[in-house]
Amino acid sequence: LKGNVMWPFSLFQSKSVAQPLFQAQTNATAKSVAPVAAKYVPVPVPVPAPSVGITFNPNLIAKLKDDHQELFTVYTRLHESAMNGRFAKITDDLIVLRRAFNGHILLENVRFYVYLERLLKEHPEERNYVHSLRKDMNGIASAVSNFCESWITQQVTALTQSTFTAELQGIGSALTSRVELEETTLYTLYVESL
Repeated sequence: LKGNVMWPFSLFQSKSVAQPLFQAQTNATAKSVAPVAAKYVPVPVPVPAPSVGITFNPNLIAKLKDDHQELFTVYTRLHESAMNGRFAKITDDLIVLRRAFNGHILLENVRFYVYLERLLKEHPEERNYVHSLRKDMNGIASAVSNFCESWITQQVTALTQSTFTAELQGIGSALTSRVELEETTLYTLYVESL
């Protein structure tokens, strides 16, 4: 690592600090996304192979955080449309949500997770921790993708409004807790290597 970089919390003590944080986060995510995920057949999310060419990008974290804000903006529009009975608008926003979320996941998987796992190659326990967070995110990505696809296909009506809203809230809870973990903890680990 470059210079004497101090990690924001010690991954090298992951059993005492990081592991309980991850376990609590995983449990919260699993509970909030489970009702939605159970309805759908899992879609495998391709995980790119590590690439030697992935380098540090000083603008990456800002871009990922901007993506989060865009996702929450679309989520809010979806929720408001459902609550106000504007069902025709929902399909368009689901398409926007799916496209924005898939783009974010692709960027995060390739530029963030691959880089971070390579950065931690000499620290297998910490690398495994980051890998497990990546796997958890890919599970959320699959649930979001399936949710969008299902409601784009069947479309929301007055009869299905409450089901859609409940599923949307489950997706929102999972995304909110995950974004909080990423922005307050995980993204702080992204540092420039030697």
